[in-house]
Amino acid sequence: MGTFDLKAGILTSAGDHRATFADVNAPVLNLGQTLIVLPCGSKCGWEDDRQHRETLERVEALGGRVVTVESEIARATVDAPAEGASWLIMQFVDNDAQVADPEQEAIVRLPVNAFRLRVEVVQRYPTRTKWLCVVQLPAGLSMADAEWFGRMVPDKADD
Repeated sequence: MGTFDLKAGILTSAGDHRATFADVNAPVLNLGQTLIVLPCGSKCGWEDDRQHRETLERVEALGGRVVTVESEIARATVDAPAEGASWLIMQFVDNDAQVADPEQEAIVRLPVNAFRLRVEVVQRYPTRTKWLCVVQLPAGLSMADAEWFGRMVPDKADD
């Protein structure tokens, strides 16, 4: 049946890569010079997973990083605390979850099994990391500056 393995791609670059990822079947978050391709592959070997893996390979070819959000075969990515950074936090939530602070977070419905993913950008390293993907980003980023494109943007855009 396949193995559940959800990955995201993160690219921080001086170049504008929006056009490079405009065609992907995934929600894409652009924060200044940081581009985040959220998960859209489901089970390893399935068609949507193959397409997403090719997208993540594009991220890596441009010098980006692939992180594990949730998986049956790999631990979620949790970066060690560091000074002078912003932090991207990704966590799956149920249908009742709502955005508390739009300056800091968004909830995105993924194009895989209608999963909902809370995406937060914070300036301090989170102390509660259980069941979370926590990734270091350049300092000073905020969801207030977020530009979304691709498939399935944040829930508030669906209203």
